Amino acid sequence: MLAVVALAIAQMLYFNSRIDKAIAAAHFAPGDPSGWHTKVPFFVLYLLVAALGLWLAFGLSFVFARLPAHVINLPNREYWLAPARRDQTVRQIADYFAWIGSATVLLVLVELQILLTTSLSLNPHVQPLVVVVPVVVYLPLVVWMFARFNHSFSRQR
Repeated sequence: MLAVVALAIAQMLYFNSRIDKAIAAAHFAPGDPSGWHTKVPFFVLYLLVAALGLWLAFGLSFVFARLPAHVINLPNREYWLAPARRDQTVRQIADYFAWIGSATVLLVLVELQILLTTSLSLNPHVQPLVVVVPVVVYLPLVVWMFARFNHSFSRQR
């Protein structure tokens, strides 16, 4: 996750110094720009989305560790959240959320790289397939991660 955060900071610093005009932040289906943002609101939104990913990766597990067992929806909850196993279970859940959060922030970084690179060009046209492919890779990955998460807690060891 730290590598993804470092990439986000590097990306923001790189493009912040190179973009002096509005950023093409939304595009019609054929790829032509349909919405523009000035630099400050765009990068504020960028930071908020990155913070959401960080919260998903780390904050959610922090909250989860402090919740009483009866409010946690987990297969075989009594077994996995028994006092003897609770710390290990919380660490395992934190690991899953860290990977999912990292994948989410990485998706955002890739999509923003496409938008920002396009905004630097004279013709800010985005090829729709270039925007869709990262999402097509991300969605099955996250579904697999959640399925693996559910499967790992559905059986008792």
